[in-house]
Amino acid sequence: LKASGVIALHNAGYTMSDGLTEVSEALHEPGSRGARGYCFYHEQDVERAVSGEGLSVAFGALNDDSVAKAAVGKLVHDELERQGIPVEWNGDPEQRLLLPAFDWKRRPD
Repeated sequence: LKASGVIALHNAGYTMSDGLTEVSEALHEPGSRGARGYCFYHEQDVERAVSGEGLSVAFGALNDDSVAKAAVGKLVHDELERQGIPVEWNGDPEQRLLLPAFDWKRRPD
């Protein structure tokens, strides 16, 4: 995803707002030049995944254009499926990607 200009973050804060703040911070890191979009999941998404509801993945375009946002969503969708991860998404740029079969495992402390 990085090679395609997408900043990909995991466990990005607790809420969508936190995740967007972490994306903003990532834009100031070395290597983020040329980024056109982002994707992430946050801690509430993890909680839902652990309870068996699948993992939701947020995405967006840095220019906030709906066509560009849909293109980022498709890119992330296609890459996840290329990696063998099933994804549910109807192509709507306002709907998050869902990894329905995501089986979250906790590591013992």
